[in-house]
Formats: sequence, structure tokens, C-alpha cells
Amino acid sequence: MNNNYHSRISEILDARFVKYDAVAHALATALASGKNILLHGPGGHAKSEMVEAALKGLGLWDTTFLESFGEGLTEDTLWGGINLDAMSRPTGAKIEFHPENSFLAAETAVFEEMLDSPSPVLLSLKDTLTRRELRKGNQRYPMRTRVIIACTNHDPSVYADSDDPADRARQALLERFPIQVKVAWDTYTSLDYLSMYRKHPLYDFSGNAEKIAEIVAEATTQGHFVSPRAAIHALEIVHANALDRGHSTITPEDMADIKCLAGLAHFGENLVEEIKQMSLVADAKRKFTDIRLQLAELLAEYDTSGNKVAKFVSLAKRADKLKMDVLSITVAGDMISQRQTLADEVADFMNRAQSQAWAVTNI
Repeated sequence: MNNNYHSRISEILDARFVKYDAVAHALATALASGKNILLHGPGGHAKSEMVEAALKGLGLWDTTFLESFGEGLTEDTLWGGINLDAMSRPTGAKIEFHPENSFLAAETAVFEEMLDSPSPVLLSLKDTLTRRELRKGNQRYPMRTRVIIACTNHDPSVYADSDDPADRARQALLERFPIQVKVAWDTYTSLDYLSMYRKHPLYDFSGNAEKIAEIVAEATTQGHFVSPRAAIHALEIVHANALDRGHSTITPEDMADIKCLAGLAHFGENLVEEIKQMSLVADAKRKFTDIRLQLAELLAEYDTSGNKVAKFVSLAKRADKLKMDVLSITVAGDMISQRQTLADEVADFMNRAQSQAWAVTNI
């Protein structure tokens, strides 16, 4: 059946997420082929959110069975609860379950943190996935589940060579999940965080998302990793602080409160000053980019000016103003030399335009 999973899931995820291609492709492959899938990787990369968004967009979420695994998960919970009637029979009392209340009755299932459960649960699950039937004594219940989507923060490769019985149970279960995809970003630059912010409803508020992206990227560069989820928290906290204080624009005071987030606490008491410096750098970078775009436009006009003196004079005047704009940009530290280099580039163009105007005049 042609369900167009690949194109549909990519379109669904594109509305909210970035760097989702591998997840979209893997989910589409799993749903199309009926193969179980494991999404693993560091926390905060929206594994569960992407799965939920995809299944909702496909109209599968309401019939999907969701199971949250953990150290406290027991077999009776996994298999739908204990059948008390079977235990209270006058003769032949036995332990049976209610599998009709478990994931076995659903076509699609989502397992959260599957690998955190005790080994007896994992082995029981492995055996059932292998036989595609729950077998407990005389009880039989066929597995109707077509696809299981499991999410975990653990790297499955760590269990490969372990002698621990629990790890061997995990490895055995993982063999029933042939599609395995690591969910992580390839880079964590300010542009990466900003591309994520651009899909957030708060992106347009006061235009400060760029500055926040610079801050979280700098923290990650310094070894204080800020996950995408934590970066979203930063954006939302800054926005909430500004509203709470009645500010019409975000101030360094509002932004300073993000130091309570994991990965940003190292900024400490001087965060306000550091944010001012980061904001200064972010503003300067944006202005440098804008100047370079304007310079590129001047160069394009120069190439199509023919021998018109007035045009070359106009270009020289505009370049002179552009040079003053460059020198007016407030910078600090090593950006001083960057500003001077850009000013020199503009000045070189201005001199070129003036020389051409003089040359054309004397033809």
C-alpha cells in the first residue's frame, strides 16, 4: 500500500523540528516495512516529540499504545495487569494476565526508555517479540502489534561486549529492533540553535533569539553542553521574564536568568556583563553581514555601469557612507581588526569607483 510515509513524515516534522531527516526516514521505513525501530541518543533532542508529532500527523496516535518503561516496571504491568479471577479460582488457580489491555492489542506501540527496565521484563518482552505471541503457562495471546517505536537516551553499543546479565538481556532485546538511529545534531553552532528558534512561536519577540542562540552556542563551545531542549527553555524563560517585568523588549537582566539552566550556570554572577558582551558580538556580526551584502550590491552595480561617470561617482559616495557605517559599529576585542578589515574592503571599492570616474572623464 502506498502510504507516502516518507514525504508525509518529513513534511510533518519540518513544521517544528530541525535536523530531523534521519528520524523521518527511519520512521517512514519502519512504518512501511513493519519493522521495530529504536531511536537513541542524548536527552533533549526531541526523540519522543518527533515520534508523537509524526504519529499524530499520520492519524495513528489515538490508536497507539504508549508504555513508559523504568526500573519499577514489572511483567504484570507490561502484559496488561494480573487476572485476579484466574488467581481466585477454587481449583487450578494460576497467574494470568490481561494482554488485551497491553501493547499486544495495538497495531502501533511506543516504548519510552525501554532499556531502563529490569532484565526479567526485558527477557520476557524479547521472548514475546520473537514468538509474536505471549506465552505464559497455558495462556496464549497473539501479538497484533505491527511496529514498536522505542526511545532511549542510552547508546545500545555499550551493551555489546558486557558480561552483565542485565546488559545481555538488553542486547538480546535490541536484536528485535533492526532499525536503530542515533538522534543528535551534527553541529551545535549559533546558526543551528537559531534555525530551531525560527520555528518557535516566540522567535519574533523583540528579535533577541539571535542573541540567545549565540549564548547557548558559546556555552556548548566552552564544554558546557546545552541540549536543544535546554536551548528552547532558555528562549521561553527569557520571554517570560521580560513579560513579567513589563519590558517591551528583552534586556540583559531578563536574559541573565537563564543561568539557572543546566549548561549555563557557569556564567555566574557576571552573566549580565557577559550577555552584554555576547549581545555586542552578535549585533556586530549581523551588521558585518549586512555591510557585506551591501558591498556585494555595489560591486554588482559597478560591473554593469558601463562608462557612466555619474554612476561611478554615485557608487563612490555610497561606498564612503558605507565605510562610515562600518566604523560606527561598536566592537570589542578581536573584532576590532575584523571591523578594520571590512572598512578597508569598502574603502578599496570607493577608491576603485573614484578612479574609474576620473578615467572615464578623461577619455
